[in-house]
Amino acid sequence: MSDPVAAPRNDTPGPTAPRRRRRWLRRSAYLLAALVLLVVAARIALPFVLPSIVDKLASAYGLRCEYERLSLSILTGDVEIWHVIVRPEEGGQEYVHLEYARIDVDMGSLLTSQPRFRRVEVDGLDVHVHRHADGTFAFARHFAAPPIAGEPEAEPEPQPEPVVEPPSTFDLTLPVRVDALRLQHVELHLRDDH
Repeated sequence: MSDPVAAPRNDTPGPTAPRRRRRWLRRSAYLLAALVLLVVAARIALPFVLPSIVDKLASAYGLRCEYERLSLSILTGDVEIWHVIVRPEEGGQEYVHLEYARIDVDMGSLLTSQPRFRRVEVDGLDVHVHRHADGTFAFARHFAAPPIAGEPEAEPEPQPEPVVEPPSTFDLTLPVRVDALRLQHVELHLRDDH
């Protein structure tokens, strides 16, 4: 039997459905506004922050990296850079001098394991390679593993003469995909004291 005191049931949607929709629209608008502000802030801050980041990374290897001008479009992935110079921190002959480079980066590919450069243009690249009399290269000392802190440097034990094996195949696969490459005015300066 039915209860005579029970209130009649109302199946019409109440005012809560439009409120929920408005709440989610408001949240989406806030999220979109925050994302736009983040992109704008990154675009404004990057030219000021990037030189110190590059300098810190280069100094970790005992190098100094300078550039004159950088044009960067975060949304389109267009990067242009002028007058890049890489040299030892203590001064001396520069290892690399790049006059101009333009890179068109596929921004979506940065989220994958292999970034894609649609086009790379290099105009005016001078590379200086110096091989010392002992057979070592001047720039190789910057990439040698530093000794572990706290451990004294041990005298290396004399090693037997290594057996010379024929070279195996080299894997020259780039960690990035380059669709088009254009090089102009590239010079390699080799100095061999050997």
